[in-house]
Amino acid sequence: MRLSNSKLKELASVLVEFAEDVHNNIGIWNSLERYNAEFFDTPLPFVLQLKGGMGQEAINEHRIQHLLWVLYSELNQQLILSPTHRDLKQLAEAVSSFLILSEVCG
Repeated sequence: MRLSNSKLKELASVLVEFAEDVHNNIGIWNSLERYNAEFFDTPLPFVLQLKGGMGQEAINEHRIQHLLWVLYSELNQQLILSPTHRDLKQLAEAVSSFLILSEVCG
């Protein structure tokens, strides 16, 4: 799951924009979850169980995991990655912890 420096900067930028969207309730991510819930009966297909709960935090590992899964297929088109891969889950936990800490300290 290693990325070049330019791809890593791109990933960091998207993660910051994601955090800004969900923290400020801008609505871009919310519209994605509503669409998924309507068509797939879950806000985050392949990450959450049908009608599964994701917790109260706006920034959480489930949302980050789904976002990273989608982004990695764009950033590294050679990589075939399961949405529930152990490394993806660990990265999502680390990123969500960092973003939550940044949110609290910011």
